[in-house]
Amino acid sequence: MPRDLRTTRIFLKIKVMKKALAIVVILVGALTLLAAAVFYFRGLEDGTGSEDKNVITIPEGIQSQFGDLRIGVAAIKEKAEYVDSEGNPVDAGSIPSPVGPIAKLAIADPESDYSMNVATGDSYPVGNYEMYVQEIVLGTEGSRGLVTLRITSEVDKNPTIINHVVSLPPVDTEKRKAAYAFAYLDTVYGEGGENWQYISVDRAAMGGRVYDTLTIKLADGSEELVHFDVTAALRQIAKKALEDLTDITFSKNSGEAVEDAILIRGAESDKAGVDSEYVYLNAKYGLRGLDWELVQQALLTENGREYDQMDLKLFDGTEKTLYFDITEFFGKGIE
Repeated sequence: MPRDLRTTRIFLKIKVMKKALAIVVILVGALTLLAAAVFYFRGLEDGTGSEDKNVITIPEGIQSQFGDLRIGVAAIKEKAEYVDSEGNPVDAGSIPSPVGPIAKLAIADPESDYSMNVATGDSYPVGNYEMYVQEIVLGTEGSRGLVTLRITSEVDKNPTIINHVVSLPPVDTEKRKAAYAFAYLDTVYGEGGENWQYISVDRAAMGGRVYDTLTIKLADGSEELVHFDVTAALRQIAKKALEDLTDITFSKNSGEAVEDAILIRGAESDKAGVDSEYVYLNAKYGLRGLDWELVQQALLTENGREYDQMDLKLFDGTEKTLYFDITEFFGKGIE
C-alpha cells in the first residue's frame, strides 16, 4: 500500500477517535448535569434545596413542611422604623437596628398556630425545635423573596445574645420574663443590689421585634443600658393571657360577619369585655403595633343586639374586619 494512503487512513482514524472522545465527554458532562439537577429539584420538593436536611429555603407566599412544623412566609419587608405599641414613631435611643429585611412567618405546630416577625441572625425555639434565620432576601419585580432557615431539634431555653441584644426565651408571664432578665444582669454585673440597681425600663418595637431597654446603675455610680429582645416572651404571654380568661369565653364563630360574630360571655363589666377583645386579638393575630394595627373600632346595633366592629391592618398589609357580639356586657358597670 502506498505510503500516502496509509498516512491518510491513520489520520482519518485519529480524527474519528477524537470525535468519539468528544462525544463521550459531552455525554458524561450531560449526565453529570442531569444528576445534579435531579438532586437539586428533589431538594426543592422536600423543602430544602440543600444537602443539609436541617436547612430549608421558603419563597415568599409559599408554605413548606419540616417535621411536624408547617412554615409559611407571609411577607418580606424592608427594615421597619421604631414605633410604640400604638404604631406611632418614637425615639428608640441606642437599640441596635436589625440588618437587612424582616419577614413574617406563619407557623403551625401540633399545639397551635401563630405568626412571628424575624430578621437575619434571629434564633427562636419553635415547638420542639430551634429555628435560626440564616438569610432573608427581598423579592424583585420578577421573583419572590426568600427566607432560609436552619432548624434543629435541640431547644436552647437560655437567653442568647445577637447584635448586643439579649434575647429572652418564650416564658409565659411578666414575672418570669423579669426573672430571666435580672438573672442575666446578675451573671454579667454581679449580684443585684450590691453591684447594680434597677432604675427604669423603656419598650419600643423596631424591625418586627419588641425590645425592653433597662437602665441600671452600677456600683461606681455610672449608668448603663441593657437591651432585651422580649418578642418571643410577649407572644407567649399573650397566648397565656387568653388561656387565663377562665371567666370570659368566646364562641367558636369566625367573626367575619355580623351574622357569625364572636359571642363574648362572662364579662362582669363593659371595660372587662372590651379588654378581653384585645386579649383575643393579640393571641390570634400577634402583638398589637407589631403584627397588627387597629384602623378603627365601631359600635353597631342590629336586630336588638350590640356588636363591636374591629377593622385591622395586618403586618403584610392585609385588611381584616372582625365582629364581636358584646350584647351581654354592653354598658355594664358604666354609670
